Amino acid sequence: MKKSIILFAMVLSIVCASCRQNSKAEKISQFVGKWQGLKIVAYGEECEELSDIPLNTLYQFELCENGSVIFSETSRELIDNDVTWNWREISDGTEIELYNSDDDTDVCTLDSDGLLCFSEKDTILYLEKVSEFSPYVEIPEETTESTTHEYTDSDPTAFIGEWESTKISVRNKKQYLITDYSLEDIFRLTINSDNTAVVSGIEISGSENPVNYTWGMVSDTEIELFSSNGSIILLSLDNKGLLVYDNSDMTVYLKKL
Repeated sequence: MKKSIILFAMVLSIVCASCRQNSKAEKISQFVGKWQGLKIVAYGEECEELSDIPLNTLYQFELCENGSVIFSETSRELIDNDVTWNWREISDGTEIELYNSDDDTDVCTLDSDGLLCFSEKDTILYLEKVSEFSPYVEIPEETTESTTHEYTDSDPTAFIGEWESTKISVRNKKQYLITDYSLEDIFRLTINSDNTAVVSGIEISGSENPVNYTWGMVSDTEIELFSSNGSIILLSLDNKGLLVYDNSDMTVYLKKL
């Protein structure tokens, strides 16, 4: 009988220890895994991307069971690769602390929706738990393919040369007044045969400094100028040989010098 009691006590202690371990595993499991950005709420405004990069690819890290933190390739570009990050729970199933070898720390809170929240002043970053990280899609550099038209092999001879504004038709004169400059200085344009162009006009370039463009032929009577910053100018030849720039604010006519 005594042996039976001892045996029962041993089994009970093993079961209790196992329960404690399972309880600890369940406690950790809600944090262990992959987390990626979902949204940022700043001053009452909500967004899901920064600088045209989705948050679900910008913020990605894995909380490992051994207490280490592994950042994805995308997220590692935002941190110092020479610094080691770890994490630990600091309250019962609701908060963890991320800390690194440089003594930097961040506290994250698990909210009622199961989202991990970083808070700083009036900004909150929310991360969701995922089985796999969302793939990062690189934004392509500006090329002729990102312009508004397909280009042709039309003869550009009529466009090559120097141009200056000769007439401007303004839609709303109260909101768009041109002062301090003579008419021919408002728009100046040089179209070169090597598919480059230079705009030095006050109104198109936004300053008196020249802006460099590349051009492509849209048709026999249309040419499109595009710059590295995404600016696009479509110009058309009219039946009088004038180059016409038309937008919602005004129409500009340029004559060839």
